[in-house]
Amino acid sequence: MELRRYLAILRRHVVLIVVVAIAAVGLGYITTPRTHYYDATSTLFAEQKSIATDPTTGQVETDPIVAAQLLALTYTQMILTQRTAALALQITGIDRTPKQLVASTVSAPVPGTTLLTITVKDRDPGTAAALANGLATAFVTEIRALQTSTTDVAPNPAEVFEAATVPTVPLKTAVKRNMELFGVFGLIIGMGLAILLDYVDVTVRGGGDAQRLLELPVLGVVPIQAVEA
Repeated sequence: MELRRYLAILRRHVVLIVVVAIAAVGLGYITTPRTHYYDATSTLFAEQKSIATDPTTGQVETDPIVAAQLLALTYTQMILTQRTAALALQITGIDRTPKQLVASTVSAPVPGTTLLTITVKDRDPGTAAALANGLATAFVTEIRALQTSTTDVAPNPAEVFEAATVPTVPLKTAVKRNMELFGVFGLIIGMGLAILLDYVDVTVRGGGDAQRLLELPVLGVVPIQAVEA
């Protein structure tokens, strides 16, 4: 019975629900940034011997898989530092702050390999590619500078495996997704408003309302009939 009553409430206020949902979709469209961004990715190859090696044998001391994972995670964190970003900006000459570059960069190891990717997002495709390549070059320069003559490490602990190319297709914006989410929330809010309006409305629309409000049984209902002139 309650379900039928709620459905009747929603039917009575269907216009309100639709208007609220449409307004919510419009709000989602207006508030979502529609600026197109591009991302470019460069790839690094990390030499596994560059860490945890035995000076006498040149072999990795720990488990090779563990060593590779530690190496990838270490390099990933080093790439996402303002020190590396500052050197990359110096190399490229692009007007950004190290903090801005780090915020627009994602670095991650490729599972099952010693490869790492550096992805930079920017409004300009050429800038995105230049910054991705600049970060790769800056990191290789820094990691080589950290080698010491007393440590038996690989001669090139990291190399640029694949340079980033200028992207031609922008990233998808979140306009469609946000409009759908706002529309769903609008429907929920609209239905909530409809139920709230019915709750505060004391108009008796039939026997069911009278019985519910008065908590007394209804003995009979007199239908309203139009009077013919």
